[in-house]
Amino acid sequence: MNERPNYMKLAWDDVRHSQGWRSKSLIFGLLSFVPVFGPMVLYGYSYGWARDVAWGVREPLPRRVFGNEDGRLYSRGFYVFVLFFVCGLIPMVASSLLAGITGMHGVAFLGFWQGHGMMPLAWFSSSIGLVTFVLTIALSLAVFLFAVVGSVRIALYDRMSAGFQFGKIWAMIRRDTHGIMGILGRTVLAIALIIVASCVVFLLVALLAALFGAILFGGLSGLSHYDSHGIGFMLLVMAFVGIMLLAFAAVGVLCAAASSCVALVVARAAGLWVYQFDVASWRGQDDPLPFETDPRV
Repeated sequence: MNERPNYMKLAWDDVRHSQGWRSKSLIFGLLSFVPVFGPMVLYGYSYGWARDVAWGVREPLPRRVFGNEDGRLYSRGFYVFVLFFVCGLIPMVASSLLAGITGMHGVAFLGFWQGHGMMPLAWFSSSIGLVTFVLTIALSLAVFLFAVVGSVRIALYDRMSAGFQFGKIWAMIRRDTHGIMGILGRTVLAIALIIVASCVVFLLVALLAALFGAILFGGLSGLSHYDSHGIGFMLLVMAFVGIMLLAFAAVGVLCAAASSCVALVVARAAGLWVYQFDVASWRGQDDPLPFETDPRV
């Protein structure tokens, strides 16, 4: 029996065996703080790399972040950015509609059912918000899958409309649901680990800041008695605050770099997943995919 490929592991191996992958992740992490332009560069770079492996070209990460060797870095990045932006709006709008339809009624009837001693109905009303939250999460994961696969199609066809062909994308997902769900599951796990790690680090930095501040200000509490203007004390306070802000900023940049690295891995994994669909036999974006005309493919 052939073992199913672990696309995320293969993609991670490709990333970590690329020269300078840490510095590139850091650059993308810094770029993520630049609205629109930063994500455009990351998407253009990562899905250009995904396109190459979908064609069967196994090369390491491109050497230059802003290389734009094929002349499509920014247009491709813009197309993918629009796709992710639109897909991101879908769960937001759905959540708002569900909250308006169900959440308001749940809150309105909660007190009524409790007041009339009907606790099962009261519990049902209060749980509507939880159901809405779960449905929103599920929808977010679903549109993320479509966005990732659609982004590879955008890179292959170099057209934004190729990423919005949900029928084609759904056909690909149905053809190998196990493979794409493996990418999704490991992506969620990686993001969860980054969130937990960032929270722990931020908490440690905050605790160290509080401890250091208590020691510093406790030891220097009498400084203002010897300095009539309190200038020395104020300078120390400003220095302490500045150091803590720099520490928090450094942690934030590292978290952004880790998230950018995950984005590179996900894009590469999606390209590896698409490779199985015989990209060399693809014709126009509206034409049937090979497996749609020949079930043996």
